[in-house]
Formats: sequence, structure tokens, C-alpha cells
Amino acid sequence: MTKHIDRFNQLKNIYKQFIEDPKNSKLRIRDVSNRLNVSEAELLSLSTNKGIFHLKIDDFDNFFKSILKENDKVMFLIRTDFVVHEKIISCQDYTIKNDRVFSLKDKSTLIKFNSDSIKYSFYEFKKHKNRTLRSFQFFDKDGNSMIKIYLKGKSKDQFDFIANKYKVEYNYELQKNFESNKFDNEYKSIDYDENVIDLTLRKILNKIAEDKIPVNIYAFGLDCTQCHSDTIKNVIDYGPWLNVMDKNFNIHVLEKNITVSNHGKRDGNNFIDFNDSNDSLVLSISANKKYNDIFNVVFEEDINE
Repeated sequence: MTKHIDRFNQLKNIYKQFIEDPKNSKLRIRDVSNRLNVSEAELLSLSTNKGIFHLKIDDFDNFFKSILKENDKVMFLIRTDFVVHEKIISCQDYTIKNDRVFSLKDKSTLIKFNSDSIKYSFYEFKKHKNRTLRSFQFFDKDGNSMIKIYLKGKSKDQFDFIANKYKVEYNYELQKNFESNKFDNEYKSIDYDENVIDLTLRKILNKIAEDKIPVNIYAFGLDCTQCHSDTIKNVIDYGPWLNVMDKNFNIHVLEKNITVSNHGKRDGNNFIDFNDSNDSLVLSISANKKYNDIFNVVFEEDINE
């Protein structure tokens, strides 16, 4: 057998043993990929034709137009290690042009991405807690997740039809991109406990929710930016994560690894930026111009404490 097939089979066996261990049963695929030190896309490829299907997409604007035109409701998700940004939309209210999905009503941007950075695309169909989850998933050249699109409405047949249109045979593309068939299944971790928690984000989110201030909440992923432009309601804790859990918008932030990196005015609006423990910009909040004075109070109370 060739090296890429050896790698595929070896990793498949290790992955099977890993997920059969009861203590790993609740881990998400991103966590598993970190522990096995392989990419999320490569783990996904191990289940090709068993709920996972490889896609070939040459024109992403046309692909996204099909998603928005033929479905009722979807969720866009981008994430880094410390921030997950999820936005549910009614597809009829949005369109796409030049890698930018935006509102037909006010032209506000939902997500901006670089389609040239998308190297691998998959469609996933799986059962999860008595529900069927359907999603399109896009990865960069290293197999890292860029964008995921989940069906949240009832247009199952339309979603499946689009997937079938782009399905191609998987030919070990991810495995062929690795010169070695060796990988490390030792746990890779970051010591979160060494960090001092910056409570600025928590204070600002609580104030925004309490005063019903419309804001723009941006998350920055791999060659993509996603934005929620509205008020927020429910700020809650779940384990080590600080969360906004609203009907059409969720954000999950590993608070220990987020700190303020910059604040002031940008394009006439107040803003505050947050970097992660790798010193990468991962989150930004700005006030709509109409509410600058109100949002200014938030900065005065929280940044200057």
C-alpha cells in the first residue's frame, strides 16, 4: 500500500479506539483532532461515504447562492480555539457577492471570507441526540475549519440536493498532503489556569444586554469574519465558557484566554477589540452610530475601572 493509504488506515484505527473510550465520548471533533494532533478535516475524511461526503466546488459564490435561494433557515458558524460565533438566518433575507454574505434589507455583512483559502469541502449527515444534523463544512489547506453551515429549517430535500450536486469520490486528498505517515496521539493542551481572567468582556456583554443596546459583535476566524448586528439578551456561563444564548445568535468565549487589545473610535463608532492568548485578534464589539453616546457609557464604566 502507498503511504497515504497507510496513514488513512492507521489513523482510522487509532480514532476508533479513541472514541470508543467512555471518557472521550462527549468530545467534539475539534477536541479530538487536537488530542490526536491531526486536522479536523482529516478526521472527518475517515468517515467518507458513512455520513461524510467529499465535495468539489469551483464557484463558491454560486454555491452560496444556491444555499440562500433554495433553503429556508441555516446557521453560519466560525470558530477559533477560544471563540465560537453562530448566527441563524432566514435565507430569503440574504444574498452573496464576491465572498460576502449580506442582508438584502440594510446591506450589513453577515460573513466575509476568502474562498481562495478553502481547500477541502465536505457534507455531513449524522444523527445526534435523536436529531439529524446536516452541514456543509469548509477547511483550509492544513485541514483547519473555516466555515460550517448547518440546516436549521425544514428544507431537508433542498439541502441534500445541493450536496448531491457537488459530491465527488474521496481519493485520500488530505492524506496525500502529508509526507509522513506518522502522527502524534499524545494529548496537546494549553494550561488555561495560568491566565488571569479579564472580566471586561463579561461586563460589557451584561451591560449591552441589560440596556438593550444594538451592537456589532464580530468574530475573526481563518480568512473569515462573521458579524451579529443587533441586541443581545441572555448572557450565561456554561463551564469555563462565557456565552450569549439567544434565539438566532450564540457566541461562546473561553474567557480565560481573552483580553482587551485595543479600544477607541473606528469609522465614527466606538469599538473594543479582544485578542486571545496567542495574541491574535478574535473578537470585536462596536456600537451602531445611533447609540454611540449610550455605548460610550459602557466604555467609561468598564474600561476605566
